[in-house]
Amino acid sequence: MNEPEAGRSPHEATRIIWLNLAGVAAVLLLLYAFYAFRSVLIAFFIAALLAYLLDPLVDWLEQIRLPRWVGILLLLVVLLVFVVLVSILVFPLIQAHVRALIERFPQYVEKIRGWVVPWVVRVTGMEPAEMGLSVDALAARLKSLPPDLWRSLSQLALKATSGLLNVTLLLVNLAIIPVATFYLLRDFDALKERALGHIPPNRREFLVQRFVRMDDLLGGFIKGQLLVALALAVVYSAGLMIVGTPLPILIGFLAGLANIVPYMGLLVGLIPALLMTLLEFGDLPHSLGVLAVFVVGQGLEGFVLTPRIVGERVGLHPVVVMMAVVLGGAAFGFLGVLLGVPAAVVLKVWWETLIER
Repeated sequence: MNEPEAGRSPHEATRIIWLNLAGVAAVLLLLYAFYAFRSVLIAFFIAALLAYLLDPLVDWLEQIRLPRWVGILLLLVVLLVFVVLVSILVFPLIQAHVRALIERFPQYVEKIRGWVVPWVVRVTGMEPAEMGLSVDALAARLKSLPPDLWRSLSQLALKATSGLLNVTLLLVNLAIIPVATFYLLRDFDALKERALGHIPPNRREFLVQRFVRMDDLLGGFIKGQLLVALALAVVYSAGLMIVGTPLPILIGFLAGLANIVPYMGLLVGLIPALLMTLLEFGDLPHSLGVLAVFVVGQGLEGFVLTPRIVGERVGLHPVVVMMAVVLGGAAFGFLGVLLGVPAAVVLKVWWETLIER
């Protein structure tokens, strides 16, 4: 690589260096634009994600002689009906569980007090009468916490949605997602062809291979992990309902959806489920039941769901996924959470390319 450096003149080599620097500057500028407008871009990125996930189904509907725009509308209607049904069926149940939890919260405080006071007496050597005032005051404060918190959250939600501008922005964002998804899906193939047209012919095959690899990794991760997360949400919710854990649907769905980030479902679901079950029943059998639910869920995820649905083609280490989501969220908020894994996939593909070359 001394003499002509693959036949390039010094002028040509300098030009290539400046082009590469310009490319890096453009990427950095694009990242800054994402950061600056992250709150506005969330709706468009959700629409892009939906278009990416739904495009194979739209292509399949086209193959069975259904016009593309009809297939897109059909899928969007099905998705809307699913969201409405989940809202109608699940949210009232969660609301009822939360209200029941608030009603039983004073009993939970008394249980905690019964656990804590003897331990404090053993550690400090003080009699309950000596510390009764502070303990009773703290217990009274804790008992009033859920109603106060519920009232504060309700007032905050009312203030957040009461302004005409806030309501308008919320409605605009909700309207942008289906509309942008429709147009992205309608022109999905044309957009891909147009993007390919901007790639120089001598680089096209090389870059297409990289994009195919990204699509394989990203599609495998997103589609597979979403299906696994939904399946685990149902398993956890049903299992916790059988055990009798308070808020079973809320905890189960949060644990299942958190499993999109590997092993995060255990942290998000197991600890609250154990705590709520101990406060409700205070015995070992119910706590063992909660542990059994999560052991069964993790067994299904590790030996059945992930191997069959996701397979081995994703190739992203769980620690990499965690870092991507956490770093993306810290840098760009919710938009960063959405873009963390795709960014990790892009970096992985180009790292593999660098190693190969």
